[in-house]
Amino acid sequence: MVSAWAQHNNLVLGQVKVGGQSNEITAIPQLL
Repeated sequence: MVSAWAQHNNLVLGQVKVGGQSNEITAIPQLL
């Protein structure tokens, strides 16, 4: 699971589930 976090507001802006064999770095463009 990759999350976009707004620290100032303590708010999760979005999440993308990452497969077991996948790398989190490949999920970041989908999240952005």
